[in-house]
Amino acid sequence: MFWVGLGAWSTYNLLDAGLSRFLALETLTHGTGPGGYIGINLRGGDPQCGGGEKSASFVYHPGLAQRSINYFHVFKDSEFQGDKKEVIMPAILNLCGNYLLPKAHAILAGVAMFNISPRLQLLTMPVGGAVGLFTPTLKFRFTPEEVENLKNSEQFENDEDSVNLAYKTKKPISPWRLGITGSLVAGLNSKMFKRMIQRPLKVAFGALLLALAAYTAKTTLHQYEALPASANSSGTFLTISKAFFQIFLNTF
Repeated sequence: MFWVGLGAWSTYNLLDAGLSRFLALETLTHGTGPGGYIGINLRGGDPQCGGGEKSASFVYHPGLAQRSINYFHVFKDSEFQGDKKEVIMPAILNLCGNYLLPKAHAILAGVAMFNISPRLQLLTMPVGGAVGLFTPTLKFRFTPEEVENLKNSEQFENDEDSVNLAYKTKKPISPWRLGITGSLVAGLNSKMFKRMIQRPLKVAFGALLLALAAYTAKTTLHQYEALPASANSSGTFLTISKAFFQIFLNTF
């Protein structure tokens, strides 16, 4: 069962990453704790929740939390470039920083969530940090043209506190922009093919990830079918999972 679960998780993440790249989209990321993760999935990115004593920015520095009030932050994608004068190890940061920094933000958010009493900090800080670390990163999908328009209209502002590695906005971001749904909502439009032709390497990498997702789904389905009858014939969830894998494989 462990390998089946891992295969399902891997299939989803490969499909999510592959689809966004195949459709040549920008992925703007946000790291948070479990409470924020559930809330943002339900309501979207809400600037009114920015800042405050239970925020990641407050754990890092109270002054930063004050400047984050009524702002929602997302880390950049293709424009993620560290300033060599201000950022330590810029080459590493530019390579994987848009993965690492949301995780760092999520760890701080987890610490803030479990910050119940100063007396218990030695216990709650590592627990909260671990919870934040394993909370999935939220991924908002936009076309490059949409990001450019939002910047030009000043709805997306460069966040100086993150050395311009993130945008901050006072406008809510819809939950329909998240994950696979976000890729379909943002990516399937009249300019899709033109956008894809302009970014062939990104599209090719996305196609590779989609192929890996199909292979992983096929392997996971075989592992599920090889389980003992008592394990693979009981439970509605497993039946639905098998149907999902079969539909996905038929699609590709």
